[in-house]
Amino acid sequence: MAGRDLKKYLPYIYVLLGFTAGLCLLFWLMDSVIMPMIVHNRTVVRVPNVIGKTLEEAKSMMTGEKLIAIKSGEQYSEKVAPNIVINQIPRQYSEVKVGRSIYLIISKGKETTGVPYLIGKSLRESRIMLIQKGLSLGIVVYASSDSIGFDTIMTQKVNPGMQIPAGSTVDVVVSKGSENFIQVPNIVGMSLADAQSALVESGFIIGNIFYGNSGTYLPNTVIDQSPAGGENAKHGSAVNITLSK
Repeated sequence: MAGRDLKKYLPYIYVLLGFTAGLCLLFWLMDSVIMPMIVHNRTVVRVPNVIGKTLEEAKSMMTGEKLIAIKSGEQYSEKVAPNIVINQIPRQYSEVKVGRSIYLIISKGKETTGVPYLIGKSLRESRIMLIQKGLSLGIVVYASSDSIGFDTIMTQKVNPGMQIPAGSTVDVVVSKGSENFIQVPNIVGMSLADAQSALVESGFIIGNIFYGNSGTYLPNTVIDQSPAGGENAKHGSAVNITLSK
């Protein structure tokens, strides 16, 4: 009974086997005969050197050799201007078949960064802000100001938000305070008489005198002052001192 059923399906099995064999033969012919003939009949050309050319020039040169130029990416470059080819794959002068795609890497020029807003910031704070942006402080010019405090940025030579090449410098103008403000001398360690002379010579006067204990200085020696030495204060103003007991 099973044998009679199998004989009934034999014609279909033969057809299926024949179809499968035909497909295998077709694939073999395509892979081993037809495609090699097509490939070997294509002309071989040398890839032109387009490094240093603009993208448009590179495409034109590739078209002239019956090749296809494809922009495959961009890279920042410190030395190459934007829109210039900096690399190509396959390499220049390689032998390829006509119609081959040649992939081009294009320069984006120098990497840029935005300039931070520095006005009103201290010189130290501005330097840190610039470093965080990949920039650095350039020329620092000091100018007097009755309205902007000492060591504060008054103007910056590159506008905030402008995109400039990373590594660039930003010049600033810094306030040195009012012309009426001068630097207070350091009088710590001086006797009362010497301290008074130093203050008068610098354009200040002795203010309040306080006393404090000191294990370092002799009695009647200045151990503290306000404003401190090196700070700016108005000409003719008083400097308070503390003397050792």
